[in-house]
This record gives sequence, C-alpha cells and structure tokens, in this order.
Amino acid sequence: MIVKHYRILILGTLLFLLFYGLFHILFVSKSVPDVNWTTTFNYDDKEPNGCWLFHEILKKSYGAERVVKLDRQNIIPPHSDSINKGYLYIGDYFAFDQDKLENLSGFVKKGDDAIIIVSDFGYYTDSLFRQYFSYYGRQDSLLNLQISGDTTAFSFSYYEFQFDSSVFYFHNVLDSLDKNDVRDIEVLSYFNDSLPVFIKMKYGLGHFYIHMIPDAFTNLGIKKGGMKDYVINVMPLLNIDTLYLDNDQYGAIYSGADSPLQYIISQPKLKWSYYIVLLGLLLFAISRGQRRQRIIRTIDINENTSLEYVHTLSELYRAQNQHYKLAIHLKSLFSQWIRKKYFIKPDEENYIRKIAHKSKMPEDEIQRLINRINSAVGNKRFGEEQLKNLYNDLDHFYKNCK
Repeated sequence: MIVKHYRILILGTLLFLLFYGLFHILFVSKSVPDVNWTTTFNYDDKEPNGCWLFHEILKKSYGAERVVKLDRQNIIPPHSDSINKGYLYIGDYFAFDQDKLENLSGFVKKGDDAIIIVSDFGYYTDSLFRQYFSYYGRQDSLLNLQISGDTTAFSFSYYEFQFDSSVFYFHNVLDSLDKNDVRDIEVLSYFNDSLPVFIKMKYGLGHFYIHMIPDAFTNLGIKKGGMKDYVINVMPLLNIDTLYLDNDQYGAIYSGADSPLQYIISQPKLKWSYYIVLLGLLLFAISRGQRRQRIIRTIDINENTSLEYVHTLSELYRAQNQHYKLAIHLKSLFSQWIRKKYFIKPDEENYIRKIAHKSKMPEDEIQRLINRINSAVGNKRFGEEQLKNLYNDLDHFYKNCK
C-alpha cells in the first residue's frame, strides 16, 4: 500500500508540473518578442534570416509584376525568343538532381540568364561549373565586400542569433577563374581586396551569375550598415521581361507553405506545448502500461494446532478415565523417537541392549521403562498416578540419554 501511495504521489506531482508548464507557456507573456532565427531564404519571411527585404528590392528594381515566384510544379518556364526571362535561386546549398540541372542549363544555354546565390554546390551542379572555376573554404569574422570598379567597402559580419557579436563565418571563395578562356568570366564583386565572391559566366547564349555569400541577402544582412546599397548595386539589372524566383534550400524549385507540424515547431509557444503534450502522453503510457490484475485478498497464515489437538485429546481421555490410551500414544512416540535417533526398530534382537549402548543409559533402567510401558498398554485399570510416573520416567530418559 505504501508503494501504491508513493506512485500516486509521483504521478500527481508530474501532472501538476505538466499543467503548470503548459499554463505558463500559453498564458504568461514574455518580456521579449518571439523571433524565429531559422535560415529559410524565403521571400515572404520577415524574420532575420528570411529574404523579404531582398524580394522588395527585386520588385522595385524590375517591377512587381515582372517578379514571379515559382510554384510547386518544379518547372522552369521554357525559353522563348519573344520574351526575355531570368531565373534567381538563393539558398544555402545548390543541389539540383541531373534532370533539374539539365532543365536549368538548357534554359541558360538558349539565351536566358540565371543568378545563383549559394554557399556550396551539390555533386551535379559542381560537375557543371568545375570546368570554369573551382572554390575553397575559409573562415572570416568580417567581410569587406567591394563592387568591381568601386573602392567603396561594405562590411558584412555573420551574427549568431543568441549573441549580438560577430563570429567566424565559414564560406567558400571562388578560385581558378583562368581555367578556361578568361573572357568567359567577369568578376563583379570581391572581398578583402582580392578574393572573388561574385562572377558573371558566359554559358551558351546566356549567362550564369554566381554569388557565394547568401547570408548577405537576408533581412538581417541587408539591415547592416551599407549592405542595402551593396545589394542594390551589385545585383545585375538584366534586360528581362520576367524574373522567376526560387529559394528552396534543397533545390526543389518551389515556394510553398510549411506543413502544420513545421509551423507548430517554428512557433516557440506552440512548440513547447507540443512537447509537453508528448511528454504527458509518454507518462500516461508508462503509468497505464504496467501490468494490471485483480486485487489479491489477504490469506491468513496457517497455524500449527498440534499442541491444541494434543491438549484436547488428553483432556478427553482424562475425563473418560482412559489413561491407558494415552500410554499407547506415549509408547508410539517413544518407539518413533528411538528409531529416528538411534536407528533401532522395536522388533530387533537385543532391542534393550542396543538402546542402552547407544544412549549410555543403564540397561536395567531401560528394562524397567520398557516393562512399565508394556504393562500400561491395554490395562484399563491404568490410573492417573501411574500415568504421571510413566511420563516422568520417559522425560528422565529423554533428558539424560546421549
């Protein structure tokens, strides 16, 4: 019962903490606003690492009606000789599969332009560009970005969301731009005086524009001092009728809504409520998952009533003046005791001598004891005093034998 009460107390305490935490998260206002620091590169995301400001700059540069976000159909509109088109991709990783990459390369090769703003390339995309340039990784805490032909430096530093201080930022740098005809590649921007970060590369009848610092185009990056002017001036003003935007981090070429679970996880209050519900279900499963059975009733311990039986039987024989029957029981108990202790049976030869030898008692004393027992058995005139004497003789033997 103590263990049961202890379990109930623990379960009650956990449930109280569960509901208290849920109430605190849902109804207690925070002293700071909720900010989602997830890097999405989403054109509709106004959080620090979204690209809403970049989207607004593009709409102002090209006109809102000429900037179109691709849908879930994962299709880049085909080339048209009558309409000039452009494609812009921003994300952390450019990893199209072979079919999607052939779709994009064919789009550019026929005369359209594509702007790729990423920090790294996947296998197939890397194989497309490796004949023109290579790249290598490095770490910097501060990037002084410059546009070719302009000495103005735009400082960009990467910020961790939990600290308002710069950290070392790992990024890739374009290299070996002279692997092919140098006239095919033009450096549009560099950092720290000489390291290329943005290039224009001729590909068929069109061009690829490749920028290696996507974080500079997020809302947080653009808001830093001078970076807005850098983004406005570094982006090529293409002679196009429509600019198609893509921002999926894994190259799926669509801009769609998150799933309900992703939305819940993205909101701190909903996220912790979701976790608390999961914890509550886990505790419920643990507590209810234990093996349950009917209550086992308490069974009284069996008592040894042999002494009560002997007392009752003795009183019965005494009241009926049948002392010889008690003598019969005393003889039976004596024979069993001798057989168990000395391994001597009553029908053995020299029975009395063997008992005397093993018990170290005088043989004549044992002879008298056996005679007294035999004379009592079957003698209905055997009296109470005789029974007491017989009992005393047996008790003397039990206490003095070896």
